Amino acid sequence: MDDLVQTAAAVVAASATFYLAVAAVHQLRLIGVQLENQNRDLAKQAEALQLQREQLRLAGERERKWATLRACDRLICDATLLAAAKTLSTKTNYGTDYTSPDLARDLDLKFVLNQLESVALGIDQGLYIDALAYDHLHEMVKKMVRVLIKREAEPGTLPPTSTLFSAEQLPHLVRCYDRWFPEDGRDPKFKDADG
Repeated sequence: MDDLVQTAAAVVAASATFYLAVAAVHQLRLIGVQLENQNRDLAKQAEALQLQREQLRLAGERERKWATLRACDRLICDATLLAAAKTLSTKTNYGTDYTSPDLARDLDLKFVLNQLESVALGIDQGLYIDALAYDHLHEMVKKMVRVLIKREAEPGTLPPTSTLFSAEQLPHLVRCYDRWFPEDGRDPKFKDADG
């Protein structure tokens, strides 16, 4: 009888072990499915985050473009700046005679140069897009820096008889000029650039 009880106990133990093993395999499969679902969910979340990052980057770029256009527009369309430019035009014989020593103290000229310096500063700090500002302001920057800071005569222009402004007074504007008009004469290739 003891043998019968031991055999029965062994069969019960073996059956219980078998059922536990089957249950464990089933549980492992369920855990595997859960992990696959979690990985899929994480991949979707990562994809969504990547899409959000890209949307934020594009929104930031769009805002930089608008900020650049607003800064350039101010230099081209602002009533105060237009009045200053008109006064300067008269004082310089329509931009051909910069020989007056009074120009160094001229508030209209300083106002226009400070506005150009602020745009150049914004470009240096990454707030504005260099290529976009170039498209709108390169002729104005070229004339102002060449004549007033570098004292280079353009055809038909009388340059200042003395230095009106130094490169140290307008460092960002001069750096912008040097980037836009390299000494080696190469084209900075700003047109059709994304910025």
